[in-house]
Amino acid sequence: MSLDVSRKDAQPVTPPSAGQNGNGVAVLQNMATTQHRLRLHPNTEHKPESYDGLQLDFNPLLFSSLERYLPPPMLSLSRDSKLHYMRDIILRYSPEGERNRVQRHREYRQRIITHYQPLHRELYTMHASNFFVPSFLKAINENKEESFRSIMAEPSPGVFTFEMFQPRFCELLLSEVENFEKWVHETKFRIMRPNTMNKFGAVLDDFGLETMLDKLVEDFIRPIAKVFFQDVGGSTLDSHHGFVVEYGIDRDVELGFHVDDSEVTLNVCLGKQFSGGELFFRGVRCDKHVNTDTQSDEVLDYSHVPGRAVLHRGRHRHGARATTSGHRVNLLLWCRSSVFRELRKYQKDFSTWCGECQREKKSSLIHSVSSLHSVEETVRAAVEAKSYKQLPDILLVVEKSGHTPNPFSFLSTYPLKLRTQIIDEILHSFRSIRPRSHPHIAYDLLLSYTLQNPNPLPVSLAILQCTLRAGCSPAPQIRLLLSSAWLNCSVSVSRSLLEMQDIGYCPDSVMCNYLISSLCAVDRLEDAVKVLKGMSAAGCIPNLDSYASLITAMCSFRRTADAVELMKQMVNKARLSPRQGMVVKLVATLRANKEIWKAVEMIEFLEREGNLVGFESYQFVVEGCLECREYVLAGKVVMAMTDKGFIPYIKVRQKVVEGLVYANELKLASLVRERFSDMGS
Repeated sequence: MSLDVSRKDAQPVTPPSAGQNGNGVAVLQNMATTQHRLRLHPNTEHKPESYDGLQLDFNPLLFSSLERYLPPPMLSLSRDSKLHYMRDIILRYSPEGERNRVQRHREYRQRIITHYQPLHRELYTMHASNFFVPSFLKAINENKEESFRSIMAEPSPGVFTFEMFQPRFCELLLSEVENFEKWVHETKFRIMRPNTMNKFGAVLDDFGLETMLDKLVEDFIRPIAKVFFQDVGGSTLDSHHGFVVEYGIDRDVELGFHVDDSEVTLNVCLGKQFSGGELFFRGVRCDKHVNTDTQSDEVLDYSHVPGRAVLHRGRHRHGARATTSGHRVNLLLWCRSSVFRELRKYQKDFSTWCGECQREKKSSLIHSVSSLHSVEETVRAAVEAKSYKQLPDILLVVEKSGHTPNPFSFLSTYPLKLRTQIIDEILHSFRSIRPRSHPHIAYDLLLSYTLQNPNPLPVSLAILQCTLRAGCSPAPQIRLLLSSAWLNCSVSVSRSLLEMQDIGYCPDSVMCNYLISSLCAVDRLEDAVKVLKGMSAAGCIPNLDSYASLITAMCSFRRTADAVELMKQMVNKARLSPRQGMVVKLVATLRANKEIWKAVEMIEFLEREGNLVGFESYQFVVEGCLECREYVLAGKVVMAMTDKGFIPYIKVRQKVVEGLVYANELKLASLVRERFSDMGS
C-alpha cells in the first residue's frame, strides 16, 4: 500500500491548530458579528434538519450540528433559509484559499470514484447486522451507560476497549483496501497519505466509503462519545477523517509519540498475523501541556486484537511500538466536533479533560485549604456556589490529614428537604467526573454523614448506589454504620427501597447485594432475607450474588435448613443456576453437620433441575457417607459420580469398597470395583 502524496490537512506531531478542523473545513472565528447572535449553548430539545443529499461546500453533519446553536427566531424558518444563514457564517470565516483547497480535494475524490470499481459494494452502505458483533449492537440499541459499560473494558481512565466488528467485515474491508491499492498501482494514480506520519495506508473517504463512515459516526460512535467524552464535544461530533494504516517490516514499522487531530479516535485492528505493535498511552493534554511529563497512573500499554476497538480522546497522547513480524492493518476514524473547536478557543481552563490542568487546579485548591477548619469552610462555600465538581479535589486534604470532623456536617443546619436536594445535586454532578472513582472520598464522607443522622434512609442508599456504580468500594466502617441504620429503620424493607424512587433513584441489585452482605457480616441474617424478599417489590430482581451472600452466610453459621431452602428457592423460583463454589460450600456444611442424606438429596435436586454438580461436591458427599458409615449410600453416590465421568481419590475408592464388603453388600461392592476398573483405576 505505498502512497505518494502527503495530505495537506494531516495532523502534525504538534497539537492541532485552533483555526481549522483538519478536514478542509475552517471553523467559525467570531460568531457575534451576524445579525442575530448564535446561542452560547445548544438547544438540546430542538431536532435539526437533515442536510444529506444537498450539494454543499461542507459536511452535512456540520450544518445539522450548527443548527442547534441558531437564534430561537430562526428555528422555525425553512431549511433553505437556515442553510443560507449558516453557510454565510461559515464562508465569512473560511479563507478563500482554504475553500479552493476543499474544492480541489473534492475534484480529486470525484476522479477516484468515477474510475475505481469497488470490489465489495456491500461495504459502501451501512449494514449494521452484518458489520457489528451482536453484543455491540445490543448496547447501541439500549443506548445507556450501563449497557455500554457491560461490553467495555477501561484499562486506563478514558481508554475504552470492546468487541466491535465481525471477522467477515474485517476480511471484506481488508480485501477492498487491497483491491484499491492494486488499482492505484496499475493506473499509477497518485493518492494522498492518511496523514503526515504514515507513509502506508489509504483514506477510505477518498474512494467512496465516506457515506458509510458518516453513518458509523452518527449512529454508533456519537452515542458512546456523548456518554464518555462529553467534555471534548462527544455529543456534537459532526465530521470525520477515516483511513487505514499498515505496519510491518516492509511498511511503516512504528508510530511516534503524538496526539490525533480529532476529538474522539476510534482505532480497530483489522488483522492480519503479526507480533509487536503495541499501543502506548501517556495521558491527556491540552495544547499548553502537550509536552509535559507523564505521571505513573497515566501509563498504559495495549496489545491489538483483530476486531477489537479502542476508543479514546484525540488529545490522549499515544504511539505505536514496532511491529516486529507479520503484517498489521488498522482502521482509524478521527471524529471531530466543529462546535467544540470553536468554543475551545475561548476557554482557558481544560481541567475537565487535561491531566496536567487537573493537577494544577488540584494543587491550587490544596494549597488554598491550609487548615482543617478551612476545609469545612471551603466545602460549604463550594456547595453554596453549586460548584460541586470541586468537592473531590477539596476533600483530598481530608484524606491526607487523617481523622477530622466530617466537612459535610454543616448540612444539618438545612431543612431535610433542602438537604436532600443538595445531596442529589452533588451526586448528579459527580456522574460526569472522570475517572469515575475520583470522588471516592466525597462519597465516603457523604455516606458517613447521612448514616449517622436520624432517618438516614433513603438518601444514604442513593449515595451508596452511586458509590458502587462509580466502581468505588465504600470505607470499611460504612458496613457497620449501614447495618446500624438499617436495624433502626422504622419502615419495611420494600418501603425503604421504594422511597429511593421518591427522590429519583431506582434501587439496583448491586446496592441491594451490598446491603445484604453488610447485614450478613453482623449476623443479621433475618434482615438480610427481608432485603432479598423486598427487592422484587421495589422493582429490583435478585441475582446470583444476592442469593450467594445469604447462602454463604447461612453456611458459616451452620444454618443448613435455611440454606437448603434458599438454594431450592433460587433454583425453582428465580430460575438461577448456582455457582459450583456455592454448591461445594453447602454440601461441605451439611457434611460437617452429619446431615449427609440432605447433601445427597441436594445433589439429586440440582441435577434433576438441570444444574451441573462438580467433582468436589461429589467428593465431599462420598467422604461424608464414609464418616457416617453409610457405606451403601456411598456406593450409590460413587456410581452416580462415575456416570458423570468423575472418579474419587484412590484412598476413598479403597474405603468405599472395603465398607461395602464390611456391610456385606458384596454385589454393590463388585459393581463399584468393576466401574473403577472400567475407568482405568
